Amino acid sequence: MNRERLSRLADLMDEVQELIDQRKATVGFNLNYWGDIRPDLRAKSLQVETECGTTACACGYAALHPWFQREGLRLYLSYKHDGVNTKLDIRDPRHLNEMRQRSTEENWESFKLYLRFGNGNDSIFSKGAVMDFFGIPVHVAERLFYPYAYERDEMQPKTVAARIREVLRRHDD
Repeated sequence: MNRERLSRLADLMDEVQELIDQRKATVGFNLNYWGDIRPDLRAKSLQVETECGTTACACGYAALHPWFQREGLRLYLSYKHDGVNTKLDIRDPRHLNEMRQRSTEENWESFKLYLRFGNGNDSIFSKGAVMDFFGIPVHVAERLFYPYAYERDEMQPKTVAARIREVLRRHDD
């Protein structure tokens, strides 16, 4: 278990909660997606909303943060426009919002956001990326980061932070 990474994520979730409480968040919070740029899904699944409809989960927020990026975690966008497949890293919330706007303006045929850990051919995606990056088994990853492990009113950054800290306390070395 990578205690430093988990602890920093708990701290980041506290910061995100504060931004949300102050209505200063530029990216909403949604445990259903690593990141999402589809404003049409806002009504369906947003737990914490922003004006533009762009969202991220706890791990998606981490992948948008410079410290976690230096550690190798990335939010990765794959999209198709005019028959051409494009893949790129999303580096910050502004970039995520720009991609949301482009997807609407250019009417992208398809797109998907992934969590990525590593580089090139050695990259690990999505659930595997979470498990490897934080050094946790699947049952812990699911308890911390998957929406079905939470009641709807618990799907907030502060609740994720509290669960992370609980896991860290239970697994003191």
